[in-house]
Amino acid sequence: MVGAVEAEDDDAPLTSWAETGTTAARRRTPSATRAGRLDFIRLRGTRHSNGALPAWLAIPPLTEGRRPPAPRPPATTRQTGLRTSHSCPGSRGGKIPCCAVPFARRSPLVDRTARCPRRRGRCRDRRRRSLPLPVCRQGLLGRGDRAPQGGSGPHRRRTGAARPRAGVDDDGAERLREKADDLETRLAAANDQLTVVTAERESLASKAKQDQTSQRFFFGRKAREGFEALRQRLAADGFPQRLEELAGDHPKTLTEEARRILKDVESWAEQGGVEDATLLHTLALVDYSRGDAERARLRLRKAARTSTDSLLFENLGDLARLNGKMKTALENFKIAAKTAPETSPVHRKLGLALFDAKDFSAAVKPLLIALEQHKEDGSLHLLTARALLEAGDFQRATEVAQGASRKFPKDPLLPACAIIAYGKMKKFRDAQKTFEKAVEIDPKSPDVHIAHGFALLEEGKLPEAADSFRTALGCDGSRAESHYGLGLAANRNLAFDEALGHLKKAIALKPDYAEAWYAMKTTYEGLKKFEASVEAVNKAIALNPRLSV
Repeated sequence: MVGAVEAEDDDAPLTSWAETGTTAARRRTPSATRAGRLDFIRLRGTRHSNGALPAWLAIPPLTEGRRPPAPRPPATTRQTGLRTSHSCPGSRGGKIPCCAVPFARRSPLVDRTARCPRRRGRCRDRRRRSLPLPVCRQGLLGRGDRAPQGGSGPHRRRTGAARPRAGVDDDGAERLREKADDLETRLAAANDQLTVVTAERESLASKAKQDQTSQRFFFGRKAREGFEALRQRLAADGFPQRLEELAGDHPKTLTEEARRILKDVESWAEQGGVEDATLLHTLALVDYSRGDAERARLRLRKAARTSTDSLLFENLGDLARLNGKMKTALENFKIAAKTAPETSPVHRKLGLALFDAKDFSAAVKPLLIALEQHKEDGSLHLLTARALLEAGDFQRATEVAQGASRKFPKDPLLPACAIIAYGKMKKFRDAQKTFEKAVEIDPKSPDVHIAHGFALLEEGKLPEAADSFRTALGCDGSRAESHYGLGLAANRNLAFDEALGHLKKAIALKPDYAEAWYAMKTTYEGLKKFEASVEAVNKAIALNPRLSV
């Protein structure tokens, strides 16, 4: 083991100075103790023969007839404040482990960061490696003792004599200078070559970039010229510009000449990196006509990033509407309507989308714009009148309904809207006259009787209103509005059980009937079912937030 000290004699060898885990007392054979000295000592692999031990390592002889002193019990870390519990053979007499000596008791020459030889530490002073590590690190050499074989550093007295340093001969220095000059020459040549190669590389890269740019410009110009020819060809063939006209069972197809031009345009546009909005828009319509709706959508979206063309956003909205994405379609219709002329059909599309979304106040303006362009469209008049009625503009609703009734005298739905508007404005006489004219047109129309019933409710004639709603049920038993009207009449008569039955039937026929849910609030409150009342009003507001106002 590293750092172990062994003693040999002719009769019996000196045993180890350290035992595992404890600080053991020195054990000596009789022949060694009587001699008072060791024949030789082996320290860290270096053998010194027949040398007297120094004062710091001397072993006092025992007197004849006296027993050796009993070994001391091993000291614990808690008793002595030591940092370890094992011993080292080079410590002070083996009583205190070298690596466990407290800092206050160590010599100033101790390397406090060194480890114990049992952990295979090494002396930092290369000239003192011949000494045992505990001796070197613990400073066990006295100030008057001389370190053997080249001691230096803190263990050697400074006498002022310095050892001569070994120099380098002239031939070796000359060779080193020649080699350095050669290396410098080669380095300069390499730097010059690197500069030339770098400049050549940059020149080639710049030339390649210019060539690539020239090619892109060339193919881009070819693509734009071909696109103009394609547009003329498509216009001559009657190819539509709106995507909704391409939908259906028999979409428009391309001619052979248009396909040939289209192939060249797509190739040139790809090589030239052309992403003009008009080019992408036209190619998207062609893709949709060929059945590739996804590619058409991607091209339309890419074109929409750099364009404000209303027709482009209109086609994008039509594509979303055909795919069932009404919210996306509504947003695109709104963008298109901002810049579209009043003659554009996008206003009609926007008004219908807002009406379906039950945003009646916002639907009024685009519907009125579309109505000016489509005065012969009876369904558009009816939707506009209903939007005005739901938005609370009763006067304008009656004007639109009465004006449309003169153009379409056989439609009973237009006077039905006027009846409800007159009832809201408390013009009950005008409501009664309009009802009589509507009955002459179609006495079996449930909408007319339902409208008359609501007008009578506004007037306060509850029995007549209930009769009118029952007549509507006789004409069409699947109308939820009839049960809703009967529920309102029963609520006003305080017949809450009857009202609850009618309102539940109305909700069963039309689950998203917000007004019926809101009427159930009053019914449940009359029945003292307040929890059910809160649930009903929350459901109504969720379906129609305007009811919370």
